[in-house]
Amino acid sequence: MTDHKLIDIPENVSGSILVIDGDFLAFKVSSVLETRCVKVFDKDEELYTFKNKTAFKKSDQYNPEFIVKDSQVLKSNYKISMTYITKSIVNNLLKSSNTTTPLIVLGGETNFRDRLSLPVTYKGNRIDKIRPLALKETKNNFSKLYATIYAEDEEADDLISKFQYKSYIEKNKDIIVCTPDKDAKGTPGNLFHPEDKYLTSIEGLGFVSIKQTSKIKLIGEGRKFFYSQLLTGDPVDNYFPCDIYKQKNNVSKKSAILSDFKVFNLLKDLNTDKECLKVIKDVYYNWYKDVSFWTDYNGNKVEGDWLDILQMYCDTVHMRRWDNDRIDIKKVLSDMGIT
Repeated sequence: MTDHKLIDIPENVSGSILVIDGDFLAFKVSSVLETRCVKVFDKDEELYTFKNKTAFKKSDQYNPEFIVKDSQVLKSNYKISMTYITKSIVNNLLKSSNTTTPLIVLGGETNFRDRLSLPVTYKGNRIDKIRPLALKETKNNFSKLYATIYAEDEEADDLISKFQYKSYIEKNKDIIVCTPDKDAKGTPGNLFHPEDKYLTSIEGLGFVSIKQTSKIKLIGEGRKFFYSQLLTGDPVDNYFPCDIYKQKNNVSKKSAILSDFKVFNLLKDLNTDKECLKVIKDVYYNWYKDVSFWTDYNGNKVEGDWLDILQMYCDTVHMRRWDNDRIDIKKVLSDMGIT
């Protein structure tokens, strides 16, 4: 059991509960409420419309001098479709997960990770990405249909993690969380994968493995997966623990220095948290033993050593299990006798 107060279930929610990642759901719903295409211009004159940039490049009209602009148009019946599609997806998720009651969780206006002294803007790679036109409207519509709660100075992923951990500690509550986000694989509890439609009960040290697709990808569950993220980072969220090393050594490589395959080999045969944390400590110390400061994404000088950098990335990776949950990595290493 834990001495920390776990997240409360809203009073109007009962039965077997499916806690749904509302950011994922909103994107899934709103993306089908619009028509997308690209428009081709010669200076200010519109010439053609194509399904996408690839179709234009393959056409006889292709000219590298032309200007290509993305275009989005909401479908005429999008408001009616929004509710219908939302209910259809949610009902399907309830049926597939064998639950009765949805609870939607959404990200808040602020996120403490945005205030961390990272050398690169957290999720900064998403700033210029095209978002569905009705994304915000879709999120607002959730509260009219279902019980909905909003994160406060954290992400929807943190709320997901809190309910996931509650499902692990209070097994009688009948809670399952539903998200495709891989961060959830590091928190103990009941996780339903909405795309592959299967349930995982995560606990303990867990494992890491390799999935071979077009490239080698590290997968896993449990604390080992959390440890792997402290080494690889997350390109989706725009951070790599080696970013300060690259900054200090003028390394232009955009991806992680440690590949998924290298991290897999570092962790795969380890059987204890102490062994995993010793590897992590050694990697950070090797990168940052001579570092006394770095420059954050705002151009500010930040004073700190290798342990401060490790703490910062623990804060970035760790999904909260209760309010203000934080891993004090200095204490953890000291308690385990890792020097």
